[in-house]
Formats: sequence, C-alpha cells, structure tokens
Amino acid sequence: MKRPYFIALLIAFSFASCAKKNEKHGNLEIARKYYEALQCFDGAQMKTLLGDSLATIETDYNYRQTFSKNEYVQDWLRWDSLFNPSYTVLEIEQDGEWVRSRISKMDARIKLLHGEPTVWKEVIRFEDGKITRIARTNVVFNDTTWQKNVNALQSWVMENHPELNGFLFDQTKDGGMKYVKAIELYTDR
Repeated sequence: MKRPYFIALLIAFSFASCAKKNEKHGNLEIARKYYEALQCFDGAQMKTLLGDSLATIETDYNYRQTFSKNEYVQDWLRWDSLFNPSYTVLEIEQDGEWVRSRISKMDARIKLLHGEPTVWKEVIRFEDGKITRIARTNVVFNDTTWQKNVNALQSWVMENHPELNGFLFDQTKDGGMKYVKAIELYTDR
C-alpha cells in the first residue's frame, strides 16, 4: 500500500521539477520572443510576454521608469517603432532564472544624434513566466556627440518649426511623430 503512494509521490515531484526546469529554460525563449516583438513592433506578441508592469532601468545613468503593460506597448513601443529601429541580439544566455544579453540598436534618431549604433548589456528578470524588469548596463554611447547634436536639432526646430517643440521628451505616438518630422526637416534643411 505504501509503495504505490511513494511511487506516485516520486513521479509528482519529478514532474514538478521538470516543469520548474522548463520554466527556467522557457525564460530564454521568452526573451528571444521579446526581442522579435521589438524588432517587428508586434504589440500583441509583446503583451503576452510582459507582466502587469515593466521596470526599465538604465544603471549607467541611474534612471528607472516603470510602465504598465499597456503604457509600454501602446505608448513606448509605438513611439520607438516610428524611428524604424533595427535591434540585433549580439549575445543571449540563460543565467539561472534571468536572461543576459548584449544588444545593438540603430534607428533614424540614433543615426542623426549618435552617428553609430548604441550597444548595451541587459539583464531580464521574470515573474511567473512574464518579463517584469529589464536592466541595461555597459552602454556604448557617446554622451558628448549626442548632446551636441540634440542641442543643434532642438535649437534649429525652435527657430524654424516651433510647432514641433516638446518632441524631445514626449514618448507617445504624437511626440514620436513630431520627433520624426523634426529629424526629416532638419536633415533636409
């Protein structure tokens, strides 16, 4: 009588252990899908990958922003997509329950203001199979070049197209559209 109970218990623990192991390895697949959704601007896919909120952290700049899932997808992802970004996953690996990666990004904004792709490392954290936190570090980024070009763009826009003012920090679709228009006008001047 006790032996079948023990075997059933052993099988149950075995399945639970495999499920936990698959969940950990599933995090790597979730991270890959996240980068695919970024690249393709796939809001529907992105919503399936994120927790109720997402904390994004720039450790090099002591900056943190927390988005609700809808804010991230409907505002930030839409804003980001307007610049036609290209994300390249240079490295990606499982580290326990976290995923570590190295990413390169180029888009119209970065091209004008930085002149070359930005590259950074990320650590993605998960809760219950959903992405809840992304921390960036070791950003390859020339602050001097960026700031010089931002100042030139902003000054030119204020002088020539004041109707576009406010584009710099407005990470909504409308703000992004103003930013794209400012870039186009500035580049064509």
